[in-house]
Amino acid sequence: AQDITVHSLSWSLPVSIATGVLTMSVGASLPPKTISITPKIAFSMQNFNASFSQKFVNSPSQALNIDMSYFDVSYSYPDLFNFRLDATYDTGRFLDADIAFLDALSVKTSLNFMFFDKYLRLSNNLDMLGDGLYFKSLVHTISIPWLKISLMSRGPVQSIQMYTLDIDCRIENFIKRWWKDRIALKIEFLSSFHYSFIDDTATALRLSSNVGFEIAEFLAIELSVTTVNKGFYRYGSFVDLFDDLLRSLDFFGDGRVKTQFNMESISLDVVHKMKEWDLHCKYEGSVVLSDMEWRWKPVFSIFLQWKAIPEIQVDRRF
Repeated sequence: AQDITVHSLSWSLPVSIATGVLTMSVGASLPPKTISITPKIAFSMQNFNASFSQKFVNSPSQALNIDMSYFDVSYSYPDLFNFRLDATYDTGRFLDADIAFLDALSVKTSLNFMFFDKYLRLSNNLDMLGDGLYFKSLVHTISIPWLKISLMSRGPVQSIQMYTLDIDCRIENFIKRWWKDRIALKIEFLSSFHYSFIDDTATALRLSSNVGFEIAEFLAIELSVTTVNKGFYRYGSFVDLFDDLLRSLDFFGDGRVKTQFNMESISLDVVHKMKEWDLHCKYEGSVVLSDMEWRWKPVFSIFLQWKAIPEIQVDRRF
């Protein structure tokens, strides 16, 4: 059949050894895909796991040639740390070409530490090529529930350099209630700062806020605003950044047209709750690319929603 893309076969045999399990398996791919056979041996014991597999691929001469080798190992200590290593070796390339042993190797590792009942997390993620001992990425991360800081480096091991810095701040689920919990104020705030050590124009700050006000069984108002600043390369000092931030708050002068803080989107949703129906009024605005120009696109919608059958709506968009 034309819609069949993969035929595969697999076989495995687990054997108990002391407190661990040794598993031997073989997997095979059949036409219409390239024929391949992958024997694998794996061992697991409590929080430790390791495996090795070797892939053989069918060649034009109908012989099975050695291809990729895979090795992975992982260990975890609950609520404290975990480690994982995945190594791939292009054995076929090493045997066929005159290359150094490490040139066919690629390695990925992940190391995570957790402290204070997982409140504080430290992690390190590495993606490295053996060819030239090149780091595709080396990421150090520190995080707590509302803040995450990541530093990525890349380059040859002899001259690795910092590449990007990312700082994410997230304040969610802040709720204040009054009058027998019938009146509620909800606030969410998210900020994302991306700094490039290589390209100043790639540095950007994104701020998103969401404010909700609700009177039970009567009214619900939700306002969401997203602001983006991609002009950090224009600042000569922190004072310039602070002055530009003040200009973005100039609602009565021309400061807002001279600032690098630009509104990316806004959404205002008002719901009037009645006995049988809900009246929805919503305004949405966002920056879109039209005719090779960035333009502000506003959309206003209003509709009635029947509570008995919410799918039934009477709406109008402007």
